[in-house]
Amino acid sequence: MRKVWREINEGNLWILDADLKSYFDSVDQNRLVNLICEQISDGSVLRLIRSFLEAGVMVDRTWEPTRTGVPQGGVASPLWSNIYLTPFDHAMTEAGYRLTRFADDFVVICNTRREAEAALALAKTFLQEKLGVSLHPEKTRIVHVRDGFEFLGYKIRRGRGLRMAACVIHAMSVHGFTACRSRISEHVGQGFHGMSVQRFRACRSSS
Repeated sequence: MRKVWREINEGNLWILDADLKSYFDSVDQNRLVNLICEQISDGSVLRLIRSFLEAGVMVDRTWEPTRTGVPQGGVASPLWSNIYLTPFDHAMTEAGYRLTRFADDFVVICNTRREAEAALALAKTFLQEKLGVSLHPEKTRIVHVRDGFEFLGYKIRRGRGLRMAACVIHAMSVHGFTACRSRISEHVGQGFHGMSVQRFRACRSSS
């Protein structure tokens, strides 16, 4: 987020706010494994990865194989999604665009609306032709920072001073986390006191 904020404060006020449609279901497993093979050659590791991808799902108490996509919510799915979109990252940055992405959610910070439109055209073409995934037509838009946008849980809008929203930990969230951790500890017989409450944060937007 600091990267996004720095680029906005440099005077780039047009935002391509994008999201991918049914991304986790659309990932081509063979293309993903080929990308992984560029960095890993250990056959046992590659077979383990393939078994993750083809683990299957239960539908009406019946097991069905998964030939496409990655398990949404799976522990490794964010990693798979980031690997799969690495060629897209390279294409956008090599074209000179200010891309910031995590998993299937990304923004491009632009100086003009025309630049944002060109970034959208390149992103749409590359994603469809090279990776077989598409932008979500309803969740992808070009906006000016004065109208605001959301990214990774933050709401950003040009207001007085264009300052970043402060992040606070709400007492109720911490209390709920602590109570939940205690209940889990009672069941499993060991403490979870090393778990962090930092992920239980709420971000307060400034107007």
